[in-house]
Amino acid sequence: MGPAGLRAGRGGTSADVRRSTARSPAPAAESMDAKISQLKELGRLKGQGVLSDDEFAAQKSRILGA
Repeated sequence: MGPAGLRAGRGGTSADVRRSTARSPAPAAESMDAKISQLKELGRLKGQGVLSDDEFAAQKSRILGA
């Protein structure tokens, strides 16, 4: 999945991503597993040079809800 896919999903928009994450909260363990998975993917993309430091930080803050 490329950076556009990470930000917007498969052909969706960033509004689609916001809507999909705004649904009722999942149980805490599942939610934490999902966050860890997303953070690992972000780290992989940053390590490959796909994401800049600023893009990484913004997405990390979004995932962690900071």
